[in-house]
Amino acid sequence: MMHIPAGPFWMGCRDGFDTDELTGPCADSELPSREVIVSAFWIDKHEVTKGAYRQCIEAGSCEPTPHWDAEWYQGEEGSGYFVPGLDDMPAASATWSQASTYCAWLGKRLPTEAEWEKAARGTDGRKYPWGMQEPTCDHANYKPWDINTMTPGPECWYREMYQTLTPVGMFCALGVSPYGLCDTSGNTSEWVADGYESQGLGYEGLPALDPVREPTGNLVVRRGSNWGSWDFASGGYTLRACRRLGAPKNSVNATLEAGFRCAKSD
Repeated sequence: MMHIPAGPFWMGCRDGFDTDELTGPCADSELPSREVIVSAFWIDKHEVTKGAYRQCIEAGSCEPTPHWDAEWYQGEEGSGYFVPGLDDMPAASATWSQASTYCAWLGKRLPTEAEWEKAARGTDGRKYPWGMQEPTCDHANYKPWDINTMTPGPECWYREMYQTLTPVGMFCALGVSPYGLCDTSGNTSEWVADGYESQGLGYEGLPALDPVREPTGNLVVRRGSNWGSWDFASGGYTLRACRRLGAPKNSVNATLEAGFRCAKSD
């Protein structure tokens, strides 16, 4: 686990920093941007792997994820098939409740949104975990988009071996966050502790100190992007560190886009 010190950082989407004339304004769900203070905590360097999650199943404390035996796409696109993922790949398709159970089994918990974002982007207001440089195939597991022609770009080099998920930590060299976290952009989006009330609500009404929106309904938050995300899309840059989406807590239809990492208080 990596230690994140207490202190302030800029959370949320900032027009002109996280956006430009191509991406348009910030999404309502990522507003308002403001400085918040987060207490010190610890967070996993890597997404929880299938091998690690298997230990929880064998201990009788966790249930297999909805797509436990069909997590990884193999073969030619359009004619391939899904097979069990490798143990060094993320524990993909876990539900929010399953992720919470696994973290509790280790004496940990899911990170809050504020904790996740600070760990992913640091304190200097960067757009991506690695900085302001636009992503390349060496930064993250994603799908490139040619913004000049507004068409999909060429597939990244790793697609020859991995059609969907990639092993955790594969992009640490260039894609690492300021606090040493890997894969906070790409591979899988990640469950956090917060509820997701509505797209328009965003962070309204939350305190500046250790903000967290307790989940009161069925929707909770996933942070970051996944292996199927284009770097540029109609909703803006999907690999940026302020990216957030709502998803049902326990949908058995969860795709291979859902992973997680655990945290604990200092």
